[in-house]
Amino acid sequence: MPTNYVPVSREHHGLRRWRRYDNYAFAREIHIIDVALAETAKVASAMPIVFVGPPEALELRALMGLEPGNNSFVGSDSQWHGAYVPAFLRGHPFKFLSTGQELVLCIDQASIADEAGESFFDDAGALSPAIQHVVSFLQQLEVSRQAAKLAAADLARLGLVRPVVPDAVPGLAPHHAAALLGVDAQALSALSDHDFASLRATGAIELAYHQMLSLEQWPALLAHTKRKRDHAEALSARAAAIYQPADDGELQIDWNRFKT
Repeated sequence: MPTNYVPVSREHHGLRRWRRYDNYAFAREIHIIDVALAETAKVASAMPIVFVGPPEALELRALMGLEPGNNSFVGSDSQWHGAYVPAFLRGHPFKFLSTGQELVLCIDQASIADEAGESFFDDAGALSPAIQHVVSFLQQLEVSRQAAKLAAADLARLGLVRPVVPDAVPGLAPHHAAALLGVDAQALSALSDHDFASLRATGAIELAYHQMLSLEQWPALLAHTKRKRDHAEALSARAAAIYQPADDGELQIDWNRFKT
């Protein structure tokens, strides 16, 4: 489900309302997402964490699917079927987008309403308490995301980030696997006491261990992917059995196959 984010403003949203999400249809096509440093332990217990990008600008990401456009944790019922929901999804329908100079609060346009929902602003024209809470949450996330980038940069500076071994990510297309980076356990264990202490001070050591441990969740990601694929195939087979083409090319419905 494509999203279209627009900046929140009194001019455009002063008299309008917004709706909270009640399912995860909006995340159905998101297969990789930012990870905040503060949540790495929880993310690592539910899904793989990897680094992407050049060494001087590494980004910390969680893998939620094996291919672009397919989130293995969102079922056909649009509900979340994983053990943990990444924080950057929980901010929906809001997110910060950068103008290059500042971060701007934006909302998914599909969540804007004219009647039912919550106000963007109070009677005095200030952000409503609910929106203020959202802004605070997103600000904390952004600070923690930047902390993750700094910690990743520290790991890269000491030569601790290497391409993920293909055997660790079975089922992933080779060209996708080649873009994934992880911590080199042997290089980490060979660190000097001084370097180890410097990484511990920035939270990079904690990040390193969580990233390595998170790859133990690869089988769980494969299981979610298979379960979702099998369910989709079963639905497709049932639909094919119900809707039978007639001799004239028109579809006929086999009503006997509908369960009562």
